[in-house]
Amino acid sequence: MSRTAVDLPLYPGFEGPYSQGAAGGGILYTSGQLPFDPEAGRIVDGPVEAQVRTCLQNIERIVVAGGSGMDCVIRCCVFARRYSDFQAVSRAYAEAFSEPYPARTFITVADLPEGVDVIIEAVAFVPESLPAQHE
Repeated sequence: MSRTAVDLPLYPGFEGPYSQGAAGGGILYTSGQLPFDPEAGRIVDGPVEAQVRTCLQNIERIVVAGGSGMDCVIRCCVFARRYSDFQAVSRAYAEAFSEPYPARTFITVADLPEGVDVIIEAVAFVPESLPAQHE
């Protein structure tokens, strides 16, 4: 089994030794996604719901580029600056997923880069194509 990178130009100017996503063994992992709007070229400011939506849009871009989709996301980890944002995060999260929802962990942290309120990472499976049927 080998590791395959899924790199998109989501964060111009943010460089480091990581990939936006990495896949191996039928599983795709995303790096933590900032609420950065690649079209506008800036961090989304405003309510945490808007930040969550943007993080999840970036996750969707990565999982689709990796041959998967949001319906294949099986786990998310949310890093938030305030536990009081839990309900707002949940509302925006419910817009991106349907039942059965992915497993989720919500962790509060002391600080996040660029002054954002939330960062989200995800794990998705990459569907395998069905084998050809022989008669």
